[in-house]
Amino acid sequence: MRTLLHGRSRWLLAVALLAPAACLRMRPPPPPLPMDFFEEGRATYYGSPSSNVRSGKVAVTREWDPGMMTGSHRTLPLGSCVEVQNLENGMDARVHITDRGAYTPGVIIDLSFAAAKRLGMIDTRNGAARVRLTPCG
Repeated sequence: MRTLLHGRSRWLLAVALLAPAACLRMRPPPPPLPMDFFEEGRATYYGSPSSNVRSGKVAVTREWDPGMMTGSHRTLPLGSCVEVQNLENGMDARVHITDRGAYTPGVIIDLSFAAAKRLGMIDTRNGAARVRLTPCG
């Protein structure tokens, strides 16, 4: 007597049952940034509350949302938290790095709309500001 599931069907069922469990795994926390870390340069922002796309790209960690306090950086560990201070007006915000980016020369971080708004960048003439990045803490 044959079983209901055999060969390829059994393998597909196993994958279908185990795949959700693999997706639910917790990511390990990012390594802490050295307390003496800082970086200065220009910041820009992407998206707006009315846009659902970010230049046709989804964040690496899939946590991108224009309403979240997130940013893109070329080298910082994904998931790390940085304090971003606008050097032009003194405003600051805590931002989680969720993507790779800021590939424009001279730009060190791309911020979500919410982070840019908190930093007072939205109403500036070019949507950019000089900023300093330091570790959260």
